[in-house]
Amino acid sequence: MSDEDDPGKDPHPNQLPTRIDGNDISHTPVSHTEALWAQAVAERRQELVNAGVHKIKGIHDFEAVQSGIEAISSRRRRTRAARVLKTLDGVIERLKKFVLAISVFVQSDPTYSSLIWGGLLVCLECCSQSNRALKAIEDHFERMASAMPRFEQYTRLYSTHERLGDPLLRIYGHYLDACIHAVKFLHQKSWWRPMTSVLSPVVQRLEDSCRSIEESATEFEREATFADREESAVHRKDSETRWKNFERHQSRVEEALPSTLRHPVLKASLFSVPFQRNQQFLGREEEFKKLNTILADEMQTQTSCAISGIGGVGKTNFALEVCYRFKHRFPFIFWIAAENEAALSTSFANLAAELNIPDAGQGPSSVATDAMRRWLCEHSGWLLVFDNADSDQSALNKFWPPCDHGSILVTSQNSDWIERTPFFIQLGPLDEDLGSQLLLHTYHSYSGVPDMELARNISKEVDGLPLLLVGLGGSLSQNHLSLEETLETIQNSPSPLQGILSDRVPCQYERPIQLVFQLSFSRLPVTARQVISVMAMLSSDNISESLIMAKPRQNDYGDSLNLLWFATNVRQNLCSRNLVDFRREVGEGTYSMHRSVQRFVVGELSGEERQHAFDECVKLLCSRLSRPSTIMVPHLTGFLLFAKYIPHVLSIHKFFVSYRHQLVPTVSFAEMICSVVAYLYEKGLAESCVDLATTGEAVCEQLDKSVLKETKEDPLSKTWASPIVFNNAYKPGTYNLRTLAGNISAYGAGVILCTGGLINRHKGHAMTWKILKFREECIKVSTRDQHCHDYENLLSNGLNDCAEQLINEGRYSEAKAFSERSLDMKCRLLGKDKDQFQFFISKILLAVVALSEGNVQQATRTAQEAITHVEREKGRDDPFTNNYMFHVANVWSAVGEHRKALELLKASLKARRDLFGGANHETLNAHSSVALCLYRLEEYIEASEYIEWCLERAKIARWGREHVLRARYVHSLIMPHIGQEGGQNEADWSIKGRNALEERDQLLREYAKGRWAKPTLGVDAMVYFDYLVNFHAGRTSAIQLD
Repeated sequence: MSDEDDPGKDPHPNQLPTRIDGNDISHTPVSHTEALWAQAVAERRQELVNAGVHKIKGIHDFEAVQSGIEAISSRRRRTRAARVLKTLDGVIERLKKFVLAISVFVQSDPTYSSLIWGGLLVCLECCSQSNRALKAIEDHFERMASAMPRFEQYTRLYSTHERLGDPLLRIYGHYLDACIHAVKFLHQKSWWRPMTSVLSPVVQRLEDSCRSIEESATEFEREATFADREESAVHRKDSETRWKNFERHQSRVEEALPSTLRHPVLKASLFSVPFQRNQQFLGREEEFKKLNTILADEMQTQTSCAISGIGGVGKTNFALEVCYRFKHRFPFIFWIAAENEAALSTSFANLAAELNIPDAGQGPSSVATDAMRRWLCEHSGWLLVFDNADSDQSALNKFWPPCDHGSILVTSQNSDWIERTPFFIQLGPLDEDLGSQLLLHTYHSYSGVPDMELARNISKEVDGLPLLLVGLGGSLSQNHLSLEETLETIQNSPSPLQGILSDRVPCQYERPIQLVFQLSFSRLPVTARQVISVMAMLSSDNISESLIMAKPRQNDYGDSLNLLWFATNVRQNLCSRNLVDFRREVGEGTYSMHRSVQRFVVGELSGEERQHAFDECVKLLCSRLSRPSTIMVPHLTGFLLFAKYIPHVLSIHKFFVSYRHQLVPTVSFAEMICSVVAYLYEKGLAESCVDLATTGEAVCEQLDKSVLKETKEDPLSKTWASPIVFNNAYKPGTYNLRTLAGNISAYGAGVILCTGGLINRHKGHAMTWKILKFREECIKVSTRDQHCHDYENLLSNGLNDCAEQLINEGRYSEAKAFSERSLDMKCRLLGKDKDQFQFFISKILLAVVALSEGNVQQATRTAQEAITHVEREKGRDDPFTNNYMFHVANVWSAVGEHRKALELLKASLKARRDLFGGANHETLNAHSSVALCLYRLEEYIEASEYIEWCLERAKIARWGREHVLRARYVHSLIMPHIGQEGGQNEADWSIKGRNALEERDQLLREYAKGRWAKPTLGVDAMVYFDYLVNFHAGRTSAIQLD
């Protein structure tokens, strides 16, 4: 065989490869990326020759590497390195993902296949005796795989954008450098020595390559984005005859750049379960048979089943196994975290995004929730799992699909679910046989074959709880304890503390629970103990490693080695004892903990340790969330970041409430609450917002009384010496605590009032007047404060809020004084050209007051001034401008200018659909007003379409009872003018109208005060329907009562 035919023979250093897979390609066109790869190889030709690449033969594919790994395992199966080799499975999984990104080049030529696979095998061979190095390689492969973009599609798409070639060439070069170094290392005589140092040259070079690849990939992505803009601009300038070419180009952009905005395509199936299948799952066959019957295909109604049992019995794992076993039966399987309202909302929003539902967007949370519920009502073949639904059932009611089809599972420790669901499965502990199997499956014996009878007895002692058996197996293996020693320890231990799992745990489980966790927790190194103390106060799932990343206080090794130190000293200690689970998919790794473990850890901490963990958690989250705005400027952005961390904030809040008399709050804690309630208000998560706002207000009051200053931010700084340092550098702001309390309360009041009406008005109003008191007191004591100007601005806004509440109550003359005072303050503070929107609310409130006085000219003139202010700041065509035109339009309609009002209302409706989605309460308010305006213009058919669309959406939206009642009355006014719609005549609609009036009057008698409690004859009925709803739902009638 000639040199030319020999795949092991290196080509000439100055030539590109001429053969791929044994075929001559000298006259075959190659892609740009293949040419770049060949160029990178050519530039390192001499280095390859010097490294002796031709000596590595026969390693051309993954199977060869797998055989090599098996050979490593076989040679060392009798050594201490055998345990380390078990972790190779994780490395191989990362390796497979990485290979997919470069497969076109790995397979292009046997010589380079040998180079790459041989280099990787050298890394594994060298590091198989060092668990630290092996873990590092696992992390590096994951990082490299995530950093390798879809180069071929990019470069084909943007073939004329030459700047893409430079970063891509560097990426290939960095990877080849790592492989060359590995091959050189192979030929060193000392490579085989045990590698105990974390500074392995192979690992270090791989780390350097990872970093370089990530930097070059970032540059490549930046160039690709720029190329996309250039290409799109060129296509947009083309004539109409090239429009089809432009659409084809956009389609290619969508395929190559998934993040590019594109028109969504609904999916035909989706398996959205965030956990891999539990390979240790055993038993429960009787329960599966029962559930199989419950979820039978022929069931035509909505089927729901609760899975209940004490913490640690395996409810979540049982539901997870159900998802995988029934995957063939349901095209759609959705997993929903149901711990609280925020978790439910986030899960629904994520599902809506995965399904590409058009109505779901970045607006209030109810948009995605309502869009997802509507999707569930319109589609069949789905299984929905609500996991850990242990809180109040009322939170879950908002997310329960209101339809007569579909299958639902609920896991909960709360047995009250038996009253909600028609089917119920109670999970008990495992029997001794299954329990012993589970224990031995996770236990590695160092003294031969383990005794099955001992395992059975241990399972009996811990009452067969799967969580405890898995925890025992990991703890015994890590601590080199025998089954015999463990059984003796358990049997001779005194009765421990009570209440670790939950208040509902039967007393017979308390002793083994405490003992098993204590065996693992007491033997943790102090560094791992401190990290798990912080993790225990966070949400039990999706704890990102970057959030809890720590480094030694005394030794900072640098970012890469700090990561390696953390993986070895913290992650490994926690995972090997099965105290936490760690998984790495695309991107960073995440942890999860069983809630029983969380409660145990927090309960085991001393007062100092618990306070320190609480303070660290707060600062870690504060450093990642936006600081609260002093003058309550909306977030508008950063929703994804907040959604990621909200579950952790709610978990910390829960622990703070539980240990309220032991934990000392800090200014950082108050700031965190303020920032989060602002987000919850904007997303419409009322229950969580009010709950946190109540705590935040109390914390600010406590801090204000104790005059806690920045120097006292960490109350234990003098007595607590932590061996590690977490990755945060947060310092609290210089806020007036009363202002902070006022802002927190304002968000709580706002979220109550924005979707409610007469029924919950009193609570929102009480909070509004209390906020005004906060504002006024703050002005008195802060005349020289650096934020004094902001405090005055907040007071002017507070005056407007009070004016709104007085209008809600029909007290228009009183409202006028507050709005005029607010307007005077804004003119003094802002001038004529700054922050024009600030004037809009004052002006529109005064216009409504003028209507109540019968002063039509004043009302219309003031409304027009309001338009001018908002257009001056945002522009005439801005969606936010059109959103606020809703209130101006209602003024025009109330004075009889219905055609003018209709134009503004339709523009406002379009803007609200775009901003908030079709089922948001703001959008429904606009729909109702458009329908009423069309009715007044006698355009009945179009009016009926708007009001019926509105009422249909209201079935699955969170729209107050009062708003629906007003819309039903408008519906009854419209339909008699259309004819016998659906078999109903004018008399039928008259009855519906009277029913709406009677229901309205009942609400007025029950909740209204004074003259509003009983309608006055001769007054337009809509006046009282307007009174039922809050100001932001629209005032549509000119005649008002005072």
